[in-house]
Amino acid sequence: MANTSKNMEEMTPDRLKADPKLLIHDQIQGQPTAYTAFNAAVFEDGRFFVTTPYRDLIPREPVMIVSGMRMRLDYRFGLDDYIQWPQAWSRPLCHLACIMKKPPPGDEWSVMWRRPSRDSFVEDRSGYASGLGLLEASFFREMQVVVSKLLTRTKIFCLSHRNESEVTLARKYSRHLSERLTRVESVSCSIQQVCMLVTSIQRSALELHALLAYCTIFKPKMESDPLPGVPPASVVGAFVWKHDDAALLFRAGIPFWFIHPCRDAGGVHVQGISQLANRDNVCLAECDYPVEVIFNGLPNVELQYAAVMGFLDSAFQTFPPFLPTSFNAIDVSAAGSRFIHGSSHAPKVPSHKSNALYSKQKPNVNNQSRHVGSYIGNPLIPQFSTSWSKSYNTLPESRAPSTKPQGFAYPDPMLLVAVQTQAKRNAYCVNWMRFKNLLLFRVTRPGPTMFSNSIWRQLLSGDFVSDHAETGQLPTMASRRKSEVRTLLANCLTERGVDLDLTRLPDSVQWRGSTFDNGYVFSDRLIQSIFAELSILNFRCELTAVDKHLTPRHLRSVQHEDDLAYCCYAADSGDPLVVDLESRKRGFAANNVADRMSSVTALRGLMSDWTGTGDRVYCLQQFNVKELRSDQDRLVYEEKVVNCYVVTAFECLGRYPVTPVCLSSVN
Repeated sequence: MANTSKNMEEMTPDRLKADPKLLIHDQIQGQPTAYTAFNAAVFEDGRFFVTTPYRDLIPREPVMIVSGMRMRLDYRFGLDDYIQWPQAWSRPLCHLACIMKKPPPGDEWSVMWRRPSRDSFVEDRSGYASGLGLLEASFFREMQVVVSKLLTRTKIFCLSHRNESEVTLARKYSRHLSERLTRVESVSCSIQQVCMLVTSIQRSALELHALLAYCTIFKPKMESDPLPGVPPASVVGAFVWKHDDAALLFRAGIPFWFIHPCRDAGGVHVQGISQLANRDNVCLAECDYPVEVIFNGLPNVELQYAAVMGFLDSAFQTFPPFLPTSFNAIDVSAAGSRFIHGSSHAPKVPSHKSNALYSKQKPNVNNQSRHVGSYIGNPLIPQFSTSWSKSYNTLPESRAPSTKPQGFAYPDPMLLVAVQTQAKRNAYCVNWMRFKNLLLFRVTRPGPTMFSNSIWRQLLSGDFVSDHAETGQLPTMASRRKSEVRTLLANCLTERGVDLDLTRLPDSVQWRGSTFDNGYVFSDRLIQSIFAELSILNFRCELTAVDKHLTPRHLRSVQHEDDLAYCCYAADSGDPLVVDLESRKRGFAANNVADRMSSVTALRGLMSDWTGTGDRVYCLQQFNVKELRSDQDRLVYEEKVVNCYVVTAFECLGRYPVTPVCLSSVN
């Protein structure tokens, strides 16, 4: 029997909680609308009830207060995660309601719901460091296939779609996917980092797929009449509070649940009462290591979205040693021991003062003087543009600021040229290959520092075992350097489960698919390859550090990030820790000056946002790249742009910046 209006007016939370069937007071006539309530369920002790206009859609309970939003055991965020549980409809992020539901196991997209675990982590057991490894190959390939198809779709979408903000978001997702896929394939990480990278790839893929679906399928439907009798799409859906939002989602065929306060009971035509959907399929188990709470308070999809993005970005983040860093996103001190395994003391963690871009150090004249222009014709130096050597030669050493640091993020590639003996050069090559993974890993954790060439030489020589000094004997310069190298390696271990044993250095090393023994004699071509790898890693790190230091926050636009990416990778995206030695037809070191123009122009655009470079950059604006008809004109333009960067970086770093190089083709 239907309830009367009088009964509804007297409705209270206690009455509604005691008898939810009091909501049933009318029979639905005609075709359902956005405001039809085929199913309803009461929650929050009768203070609210939720309805849906779809007969077969089970009511779900919304999260009314977000309490301790944090990553769970499955590397997602429980009921506060828009990937796996409906959240409030947000017009700025309307595509989140269009995220597909988990498909059956045979579907290729099912890999985007696979939980990363220790079983999907392949540890590298060939060296002295344990706890570093890569994602299991078959898991990676399955994700790669899906992502590759999705990125192809996205390129077509971006070329034809007219909504600039939606295209910008699609490009952002594409970049994230490309970068993270490269990282998880190529860079040895801890199991925690690998699992977070996998989850980040899965999330970005699902969100990008949802964005394309929203723009091409659901958004057009919002402007047309709903088709009667059509079930809702198999997507996550959303909760709504407003009739206008309900109407939009109903026309689009997106599942939704309307939240009503108890007082609205008399105005909602409910046909039936249902149980709330089971939440057991959502993982609420705690993560197996301490994680921070990223959000608390009233639900706010935009803030929760930003919190999730920032948290997962930390797994991909790199920390330029030139800049002060902070322990954001992941609580490293709580995440595990920062001690060398078996040691009774913690490694020295540099303070922000010693890590600052403008910290006080005595300038090193040798570091300032040595650059590729000083070794023109040396067979060990790969191909580079002469615009760089010309720029170095225009800078007097006396101009170097005396209060700037002189260290390098990675070993200075010029060490390979300056070393006096072939035997020591071979040792440098082997030890770079040996310690490369660990040195890359250290910049994925907060707090790395730069080191002087004397420390890098000590590391590359392999001579850093502790000397047993006699009692009362003062430490020598050599013993202090050895100690600093051991501290350098110890500071790499700020991740739970990563340990180091310097007593079992392997007799052979792996590098780019090949094996090299300790006594291997390296050819000039191989030395060039190592030189190129070190140059590119250093160049990216220095450019990123200078850019971060000089670019005001409000000027970090999408175009600025695009310019930075093209300067670093000669492409729309890349990974700062992955070097493609086969790329020689584009970038700053391409053989043809015309092929260098895109990177040079991107650098000009980047520097136009830097503070303190106004006069230098202003003179570059007179050049219209499209009107540069001859190679000579292009070379003049390149020299001016490169000189502007070299001078600026020289003033920031206190030494010549590292030159970007590339391997020339083999005849």
